[in-house]
Amino acid sequence: MTRPEQARDPRRLIALTPQDIARINPNTRTLPIFRTPQDAALTRAIYRRVPVLVNERTGENPWRVSFKQGLFNMSSDSGLFRTQDALEREGFTLQGNRFVKGEACYLPLYEAKMIWHYDHRYGTYAGAAGRGSTQLPTPDDAAHADPGFVVQPWYWVRVEEVEARLGNWKRKWLIGFRNVTNATNERTAIFSLLPLAGVGNSLPILLLDTKRTSVVACIVGNLSAILFDWIARQKLAGVNMNFFYVEQFPVLPPHAYGAADLRYLVPRVLELTYTAWDMAPFAADVWSEADDDLRAAIRAQRGVPSPLAPPPEGEGSNPPSPLGRGGQGGEGIPLPPFKW
Repeated sequence: MTRPEQARDPRRLIALTPQDIARINPNTRTLPIFRTPQDAALTRAIYRRVPVLVNERTGENPWRVSFKQGLFNMSSDSGLFRTQDALEREGFTLQGNRFVKGEACYLPLYEAKMIWHYDHRYGTYAGAAGRGSTQLPTPDDAAHADPGFVVQPWYWVRVEEVEARLGNWKRKWLIGFRNVTNATNERTAIFSLLPLAGVGNSLPILLLDTKRTSVVACIVGNLSAILFDWIARQKLAGVNMNFFYVEQFPVLPPHAYGAADLRYLVPRVLELTYTAWDMAPFAADVWSEADDDLRAAIRAQRGVPSPLAPPPEGEGSNPPSPLGRGGQGGEGIPLPPFKW
């Protein structure tokens, strides 16, 4: 409100009970800033049906999620980073977007501006003169249509450093989100799957303690939904989407997804995310943990499967990592990536 008489405008008067506030923001007990009573009513209705991701007061955390503010701080950890020129001087060879020399390997260091919804190849430093811009060129459709195409970072980090900071996380893929955003942007909550890599602090990651990767595909769909984004807009007060915001977003719990839901959602999320060989570890984990009905649904979504083609060598591949294997050592998926 900007004028006193607006306090008497019924369109600007919004009433929420203490129970409503406790349900919408159970951890902070703060009140979202609503534009209209209709926004408040719809938000209240959603939270009456869907729990928050993490309820610190009750200890409820159905996804058993933990957060990491990226894996590397772009300032304090800069001594661990290597540029392309530096690695080439040390005798490393670029294979895909990894630098390899014998058994030594440097992984790409992803930043938030490199991802978008269902797109881990949204921004690339290839051809960039520096890293000062807040936006990166987005590869065109022809590049996206190449399942061997990978984006290039500005920095690389040793694979041992990445694995050490991930601790017990053994998957070969991650879920990250942009923590700098705005309620007035095209999209506010931007989450994405990405291959195992170094991750800067602008790209916090979610680690889910679940053995069912098929259900992970469902939460990726939840976090990317338009309605989820609308809720994020109601609650974001600044430009930093911190953990306490994400914890209090409404997220369907794992048990909300039955077998029929999985057969519908998982193949579609796979079609949107498994568009390149470097996401084969996620697809392989889904496949190795799926039952026959879900595998049939994935095959149907893919269409008549062509014979499994090996990932291309050189520019589009990332040896020595076994792209066709799951993060837990499971069987590979007998389907090539979906068409972009």
